[in-house]
Amino acid sequence: MSLRVIRSQPKQVSKTRAAWLIGELGYRYRQGQKVARQSWISASKKSIKFYIECNRRYGKSTFGLLWLAEDAIKFPGGSSAFFAPVKEGLKDYIVPIIEQTFGDCPRDLAPELDSTLTLNFPNGSKIVFRGSNMQQHRHRRGNAFRRVYIDEARDVDELNNLLESVVIPSLFSTEGRVIIGSTPADTEDHDLRQIREVAERDGWFFHSDIYDAMRYDPKDFPSERVEQWKRETLDSVAWEREYLAKWVKDPTKIIVPEWDDKYVLTEPIRDQFFPHYQKYVAMDLGVRDKTAAIFGYYDFKRAKLVIESEFCLQDSAVRTDTIAAMIKSVEESLDYQRVHERGVRLEQKDRVHLRVADNNNPLLINDLNSLHGLDFFPTRKDELPAMINLTREMVKDGRILIDKTCHELLGCLRNAIWDKNKRELARSKVYGHFDALMALVYLVRNLDTTSNPIPQHFGKSPYSHAIQMKSFEPSTGAYQLARIFNVQTDAEKSRENFIGGKI
Repeated sequence: MSLRVIRSQPKQVSKTRAAWLIGELGYRYRQGQKVARQSWISASKKSIKFYIECNRRYGKSTFGLLWLAEDAIKFPGGSSAFFAPVKEGLKDYIVPIIEQTFGDCPRDLAPELDSTLTLNFPNGSKIVFRGSNMQQHRHRRGNAFRRVYIDEARDVDELNNLLESVVIPSLFSTEGRVIIGSTPADTEDHDLRQIREVAERDGWFFHSDIYDAMRYDPKDFPSERVEQWKRETLDSVAWEREYLAKWVKDPTKIIVPEWDDKYVLTEPIRDQFFPHYQKYVAMDLGVRDKTAAIFGYYDFKRAKLVIESEFCLQDSAVRTDTIAAMIKSVEESLDYQRVHERGVRLEQKDRVHLRVADNNNPLLINDLNSLHGLDFFPTRKDELPAMINLTREMVKDGRILIDKTCHELLGCLRNAIWDKNKRELARSKVYGHFDALMALVYLVRNLDTTSNPIPQHFGKSPYSHAIQMKSFEPSTGAYQLARIFNVQTDAEKSRENFIGGKI
């Protein structure tokens, strides 16, 4: 009698379940997202950071959560973090993303969201969600994460602080990775701009616009819908930034939209008349904001204001003696004024024509005048837009040139924006209250463009420019003029000397 062993056949596991069991969720990515994922895999050999710059509707949030979920499933007990660009209503923001990301995940494998907004997986892994304000950032200090995703980074408070003080330290012990996803910000004065430049330079950068998305995923981005979005986006700047993922400036927010980097000087343009041109120093005073000073001259021949140097001070560095020492040092190095001693009379060409400053700190101006021999005059002020418009007109006409070393002023001109009410200048993490720009505004407000400082006979001598009167020859006009004005001619002078025995 033989014994027949009957073996039960294993249950067929669906591909979807198998994918969620082992954390291979590639099937859940759109084709465009797969390209970004492959780009991250290649870039991960170079950096722990990766920056995805892409258009609206790309699916950045679901991409990021899928990327975190894959790691959470593969490594039981691990922790990851998802930073969302909201200060309030975090749950309302993340729940739709969670539902979309885990839409086809088997129920027994699906993670659960608890009251602390932590997504807990059956294997002990977790993904914590936090908003973009710094109070929530601080709560994450000291954690160890395997992966971190920062969603729509352009709207995250103090992005560099989050990365450098919270995220990067949290990845050290796990050899973790961070992905930053965002659409470009509406100004280059943003931490994200610097991140982008470094990412592109060092090879951990991925870019996609709406037409790339349409090419990769035509079903999700049909051409008719893309063209409809374009028609309905009446603001061309918004279309380029939000759908073409370009760094563009909104002319309704930029304070000096006329500025162009073609007005940056890469080489000095001083000419022979420079010693006589009027030199200026302008300063915007601040303590919490920056104290910014700029130095320039008015090139009368070219009818252009040339800014050659600058300095900025802030916080405890803003002291009268420090400001005075720096002003004197710069003026001397530029040959604007080499002597600053009281009682020494200087010709106009050897001294600064005008120093002008904001009128909100008369005590400091008085100290500079009385204690340090620097005559500053408080500027007259009109309405802020009217003052700025004078500068804009000069910029538009190409009449303001700025040396390439004036990084603060150039940054202000490129990035200064109005506040929400468009009544005051906004505040910048990098450029303060755009104080260097206001120094330029004060200078333009007090600029003398009509007085000709070049001496009438500059560069001329009797030998090169005077009319020589050849009064030896009676037939010349010079001889006749000498007779008319009763001037002794050369012939008469020679005759007199001959008769007198002098020759």
